[in-house]
Amino acid sequence: MATYLARLNDPEVPAMSWPEISDLFTPHLIQTMRTDFGLQGSDKTIRLQLGKILGRYQASAKRAHEPPPAPQTKDLERLKIAVDRTISAFDALSDKNLSEIDDAILYRDPFNHRFDFNEQLDYWEKNNGTSELTINKLKQVSHALKAVKAKRIEHAKEFKPTRNTPLDRLIQDLVMDFESGRGKKAKSSCYYDTRRDSYAGQFFDFVIFILESFAPRSYHSQVALGKRIERALKQMTG
Repeated sequence: MATYLARLNDPEVPAMSWPEISDLFTPHLIQTMRTDFGLQGSDKTIRLQLGKILGRYQASAKRAHEPPPAPQTKDLERLKIAVDRTISAFDALSDKNLSEIDDAILYRDPFNHRFDFNEQLDYWEKNNGTSELTINKLKQVSHALKAVKAKRIEHAKEFKPTRNTPLDRLIQDLVMDFESGRGKKAKSSCYYDTRRDSYAGQFFDFVIFILESFAPRSYHSQVALGKRIERALKQMTG
């Protein structure tokens, strides 16, 4: 490919939002991917899926160039304890108390002095059922804190992240996009061709296309990339 559309793996280039990345997938580009790589789905679906996939890749690729953050496992545990205690405190309240808390939020003082009627309706709509929403959000935060702490501990024990880790994750994300809506598997579409002395297959070509378009110079050679794809696929299947 003669030109690239973005350099999502370059730490010197300002980051793009995933909607901005999605917009790079023009109807012509999407049709090319349908024809050459057999992608399925509407233009909107393909555009949004690949935009999100590449947005995740961009974030992790740029973080790979930064010093690793302190694990902060103790801080995460302290926060989780505080969140869980807050959830327990909410759970201990009677329905009447929860209802009165919600009413105090909805009908806070001064009432209708700072807002006109339409603004007040908007406020009511956004804050109706605050107690239940807060409890659910706290439960999500508690679950996330547990997952983040476990991930930090696992990474510290098993391996140190490398600048190639984001590429592995991108390949795995592209597998799901490639296989969506079709019976063909990525594994059978990436293989070593002895006649070409290189890798070949629709999925291999799809990965090359995406990298050359959005992450130029992110791999050393096509053979090295082919081996990396095989390893990434093996990790997915266990």
